[in-house]
Amino acid sequence: KWNNGSTSTFEERQAKKRRLADIKQLEKDMKEEKRQAKIEERKRREENLARKAANEMKNTVLQTMTKTHKIKTMNKKQLRQIKKTAINAQTGNLELVSPWKKN
Repeated sequence: KWNNGSTSTFEERQAKKRRLADIKQLEKDMKEEKRQAKIEERKRREENLARKAANEMKNTVLQTMTKTHKIKTMNKKQLRQIKKTAINAQTGNLELVSPWKKN
């Protein structure tokens, strides 16, 4: 091999190696930060959706249908408006269920 004077000393190689390791560690930290931010954002979004659904449920005005035979004479638009509620046994909250589902 020919030596063209471009070889580096052991200390220079070690310094370069340390710099590369520092850069890789910094990249890893930045990726982890970004991942954590995404997780927190997703969690916040889910909480907001749950809060929105709960508030919407609180805000609804419910009307009890006593004469259920009238359902047969309703048209499609009216049938779409029908909602059925049930109390969740685990949480005790009132929630919407399918009106066509059998108990």
